Amino acid sequence: MGESESTEKCTGLKGRPVGELVPQEHGGALRNGGPSKGGTGRPASEIRSQCRGSFANRIHVAEQIADSAKASESDKLRALDLLGKYGVGDKLTLELGNTQVLEAVSKVAAKYIVDQDAFSAFAAEVQAILGG
Repeated sequence: MGESESTEKCTGLKGRPVGELVPQEHGGALRNGGPSKGGTGRPASEIRSQCRGSFANRIHVAEQIADSAKASESDKLRALDLLGKYGVGDKLTLELGNTQVLEAVSKVAAKYIVDQDAFSAFAAEVQAILGG
């Protein structure tokens, strides 16, 4: 069976324009040739925000598993790993409320930006970005 025969047999839509709606047995319709790109969906940041809220509301479940006498050792370890990973973190994170980090960045910037006007502009821009 040649490639054109295979395509024709699979789609059965020879002669229909690409993009034309083709009714389906279930009552819906698909576009011939599959050109529908769909919408953008929900923004990823919105989904992550909702997931963080859901996770925060369920931390007690992981705590209960870690403390449970009935839970298997592997379940306890997974619960502890989860709590540690999201509580302590598995990589360096920057908290904008941490003044020590901001002070350290200022000291390093002052060391390399020797022109006072340039440093003042840098510091002002950082404060503006952080809302301070």
